[in-house]
This record gives sequence, structure tokens and C-alpha cells, in this order.
Amino acid sequence: MAKQDGEAKEPKNPIPLEIQTIPNATSIIMDNDMIPKLYRLISGMDVLKKKATNPFFGSKYIDLNSLMEQIEEDLKREGLVIFAVPIESFHPGILRLQTVIMDEEGNRFAAIASMPLAKMDPQAWGSAVTYLRRYAIGSMLGMLAEADDDGNKATRPEETSEEKSLKASIVAEIDAIYAKDVSRGTLDEMLAKKGTQRTGVSLTGFQNILAILKKKYPDEVSEAKQD
Repeated sequence: MAKQDGEAKEPKNPIPLEIQTIPNATSIIMDNDMIPKLYRLISGMDVLKKKATNPFFGSKYIDLNSLMEQIEEDLKREGLVIFAVPIESFHPGILRLQTVIMDEEGNRFAAIASMPLAKMDPQAWGSAVTYLRRYAIGSMLGMLAEADDDGNKATRPEETSEEKSLKASIVAEIDAIYAKDVSRGTLDEMLAKKGTQRTGVSLTGFQNILAILKKKYPDEVSEAKQD
């Protein structure tokens, strides 16, 4: 039976509730009709600007909001939308995120990525979602940023047992300061706003965070030490 004029068209390739059930950490699905659109999209994109500054490391970075703002017009030009949703994980403590770039006919470029959670609580989960969304979108679009120094973080020397112990002590002190007033949020929430999470912060980074908190809350720092 032919459809009447004005009826909404069904997507060419409707997306199932879960694109693909796989045990691997990553998976990619690409519809052929998406290839020329992605080629034009990626070819026309400028190098991204790092607009945010991390006060703890003195470095520039791209947060999720800035990332989406900078690619918004490029996506509109090709009639594309991009979204990401957490999906079922096969292992406890592992976040799996499905990121989809889709056109108005339902053609899509989809990828699934996973990462371990730093802590099993809502704050850590939310921080990890933000972190993984940012890197998944950047990877799928092959985006470059000004003076990208993420490789330096990835190749940082492994910490010694003494450094790990000192870091744990400093993190505990930081958590105690945040816990004194729930209106301040948490360490995980603060790091998420800076585009990172606990596993991405070095010993020096945590020392800098603690130094800033000591200046901001000098009285409560002494109370935290006594607890």
C-alpha cells in the first residue's frame, strides 16, 4: 500500500536498541552511504581550538561542550547528528559507550568503546561517560587539536610503590576536604569538568590540587588532618 503525501518516511536503516552485541572492547559499524558524507565532513573541519585551561596542570584542553560547539556547523552542513549512550557491559566496573553519527535517512557510523571505572559510584560513572564521549567523538572524526599533548600523559613512566602510596594519601586528604561540604561537589566531578578523571592525574597534579584547596579552605584542611 503506497504511503500518502505528508506521511513521515521511515529511516532507511533503523537503528536497533543495541547496535551490536560483542564481547570486544571496540567495534565499528559503517553504512556505505555514510562514507562520502564523512569524507566531506572530515576534510572540511579545521584544527580544533583548545579553549579551556586546566588550572592544576597549566595546560590547554578541549572540554566536551567546546568540542561540540566547534563541530556543530560542520555536522549541520552534511545533515548529520551525533549522540552517545551507555550500553550493557559484560564485566562489572567497565563502562561501554555506543557513539553514533547518523544522517536523516538512518545511515550511520557507529562505534562501541569501553573503559574501566575509577570508582563504583554515580559521580565516577558520570565522569567516565563525559571522558569517553569526548575521546570517542574525536577518534571517530579523526580530529586534531592544537599542540595536543595527550601522548605525553599516555607515555608517563609508571609510578613507584612509594609514589602510589603518597598519591593515595593525598587523594584521601582531598576527598576529606570535599566531604566537609556537599555543595562543593566531589573530586570526581571537578576532574570531569576539567576533562579528565583520577586515573589521568599524576602525583604532581594531585599535589597541585591539594595546594589549591589548602589555600581556599585553610581551616578545614587542619580539621581534615585531625579526623
